[in-house]
Amino acid sequence: MFGKKHTDEALKKIGEKINSSRVSQAEHSLTDKLVNKHGGGKNLGVGGWSCDYVHADRKIIVEFFGDFWHHNPDIYDDSWINPFTMRTTAAVRERDQRKIKELQELGYVVIVVWEKEWKSNQESQLKRIDDAFNQL
Repeated sequence: MFGKKHTDEALKKIGEKINSSRVSQAEHSLTDKLVNKHGGGKNLGVGGWSCDYVHADRKIIVEFFGDFWHHNPDIYDDSWINPFTMRTTAAVRERDQRKIKELQELGYVVIVVWEKEWKSNQESQLKRIDDAFNQL
């Protein structure tokens, strides 16, 4: 079910599968850089959500939003329906916002990096994340 929360065991299996895949080279590039620089981990479960990068001690989560799967508003309008998931832009954005809100309620700083932004300027995206680490 879309937006469903998972058990810790299910999240661990999901994370292991994602970590061993090379589905999103851009996402792996970002999360690998973060793990190498700051520690933390990739594709970990927090509050029933699978998160792309988590630094639990510093309470920082970085979510990589692929333009296609997360319906980047710079590319897709509100009426667009993903032909693979059959999800509307409204449904995807509502789920993403709910996830971010729930993670923030758990005390995490959540930083979203859009694929388009990452591909156009990795340094500025890494600086945004470094700034969050430096502020805590």
